[in-house]
Amino acid sequence: MLSGPGLVALYRFLVGDGHPPSPEVEAAEGAAVAPIVSSLGRSGAHPTCAKALSAFVEVYGSEAGNVALTYVATGGIYVAGGIAPDLLVHAPQAAAFRAAFDGKGRFSDLLAKIPVAVVITQDLGLLGAALEASG
Repeated sequence: MLSGPGLVALYRFLVGDGHPPSPEVEAAEGAAVAPIVSSLGRSGAHPTCAKALSAFVEVYGSEAGNVALTYVATGGIYVAGGIAPDLLVHAPQAAAFRAAFDGKGRFSDLLAKIPVAVVITQDLGLLGAALEASG
């Protein structure tokens, strides 16, 4: 769910539920679809893409909050992956992510104190593998 294909799945679900499809998304194939949904959603250029992106960011923030609570990560968490830098550096999505992250009832005050950083390095896995290999 929390991946490019997950964003596309949300979009496809909404279209199947009667929301209008985007001609740009419908014309795209494969790995090109998620960036188009994301771009059209961020800009507000297409309502179905915007709704899919909004739902995606809320689920992302909520799950990150769950992980922070599971590990009592009071020192902070790092959000990484191909889609994280693309979404979470934009103010509206960052605010929605944070609201979902913090929205845990009696734990909201604790979560509000936990810093969240977005890793913008695209080749993080490769860097980790190189570090481990240099060992």
